[in-house]
Amino acid sequence: MDLFNGMEFINGDAIKMIRSLKRLKQTAAAKKADVCQQYISKLELSNEVPVATFIKIATDLNCSKAEVEKIISLYPPPPIKINYFQWIFNKLAA
Repeated sequence: MDLFNGMEFINGDAIKMIRSLKRLKQTAAAKKADVCQQYISKLELSNEVPVATFIKIATDLNCSKAEVEKIISLYPPPPIKINYFQWIFNKLAA
């Protein structure tokens, strides 16, 4: 989807927002997405849900493109993690 502009991850709160929007409990959302309830809970608590997983859940819960766009606009991507050791190594090697 072009909506994600290169994002690799999205905040788990976006999954919770989809579920709430559809007025589903975690168990009902899990059943529709063909996963267990604990997995939905884990995603909702995560700061980094892969975009592919978010798209799958959104699709399984019958979210429209407009709903997905709205949710994405509310949740900026998580901060980029920097491997400082690798960064320093690259600077020294340059």
